[in-house]
Amino acid sequence: MISEKQVWAALPSSGFLRSYVSWASRWTGAPVGFHTIAGLCLLSQTVPTDYSFPWASPLRMNFYGLLVGPSGMGGKGRSIGIAREVLTPAVPAAEMEQPGSPQGCSESLSGKPQIIFYDEFGDFLEKTKVGQLSALRTTFTNLYDCAKVGNKLVDRPGKRKLEAQPNPRLSLLGGVTPAFLEEFGSKTDWDGGFMSRFFTIYATSERKPPSDFQGREERDHLVTLLSALASDTGGGREDLFNARPALCPCGGWSTDAVTLWDEWMEEKDRIAARSPPLISGAIDRASACIVKIAMLLAWDRGDARERVRWFLPADLLSHAIALTSLHLESITEVAAGLVFDRDARDERDMFRAIGTTPTLHRKALRDSGLSARRGAETIRTLMEKGRIQSVNGGDGEVRYVQIPDPSNVIPFKPLVRIVDEDGPGSDDLF
Repeated sequence: MISEKQVWAALPSSGFLRSYVSWASRWTGAPVGFHTIAGLCLLSQTVPTDYSFPWASPLRMNFYGLLVGPSGMGGKGRSIGIAREVLTPAVPAAEMEQPGSPQGCSESLSGKPQIIFYDEFGDFLEKTKVGQLSALRTTFTNLYDCAKVGNKLVDRPGKRKLEAQPNPRLSLLGGVTPAFLEEFGSKTDWDGGFMSRFFTIYATSERKPPSDFQGREERDHLVTLLSALASDTGGGREDLFNARPALCPCGGWSTDAVTLWDEWMEEKDRIAARSPPLISGAIDRASACIVKIAMLLAWDRGDARERVRWFLPADLLSHAIALTSLHLESITEVAAGLVFDRDARDERDMFRAIGTTPTLHRKALRDSGLSARRGAETIRTLMEKGRIQSVNGGDGEVRYVQIPDPSNVIPFKPLVRIVDEDGPGSDDLF
């Protein structure tokens, strides 16, 4: 799981995101990583509709965030609730009601940044696993890429005409346990790209929340900051007598960012080569996550709001790479524990029951919950696969132990240099 120390090291030292994470983590026991994702989702609600990075197809700044942690003590719901408390007064029209159908989702799109909160994303997964609602997953998959959604219906008496929304900018923020991801998710969700579109942090609480909340003034200040970011769009929300010039589009990478980007792309290929196929889509889309985060940080800091031609700089790119590395670590750990058929689940349960120290056959059966017959079959399969071995305890009883597999742990190389915003000479490596 991701530690709070890792997240603090990856965050910028100033700006709305840093202030929000500091405030939220002070008044809840939820992981800092969860508040970081929530803060990025909040920033995504403040950018103009046409704010984009100039790839062949412009990359927009909507953001899908997923908080993964144990039930009850993970802090997922608290993280989402506190984000809603800041967003609602700052950008009142941003939150979109959870849709009950793909058509309902299409009708609710406004053409401006919007977000759907799923305090219990497992509930969404359960309701959309089969049946008519399963198409919602496809709808959300398409909306991540800001593709037009909706059906153009024939305009007949008694039939309402539904046009496709040309500029959807939908973000999602949800919290879920690994058990729900496995029970109500599917291999297709990962292979087909639905789950790979979520920026994911897998963490658990490291602190206890305070007994009373005294951060209202800070919250109100954050609301003011977020509202100001949402208003600084270059048109439509400003005083017409004091209108500022229109925003200038991003010109691409700055010169010092090109080398860092090329290094990341090479590292991404190395990560993909040693990772399981289940997360290949997430690794491939990690580049888009990096750009989205860097662009949101540029909006936060003001680079994108200066009304002059600008380029995405290396220091913001380095923060985005560092945060995305935590996402890849999380998604790797989550996916490693997911299986989607009975045989694989039995093998996993038996493998965990056996553990790294010699375990008696009867204890392995008891801890795995398998029957004697099913347990014996599973142990035989694990031995044939070279995942466990039998050992002689000297008392005539059979014991088993896991065989360590270094390939199960994916090392993430310290890739990036965090460039201190105070200037050169104060860089920190991690």
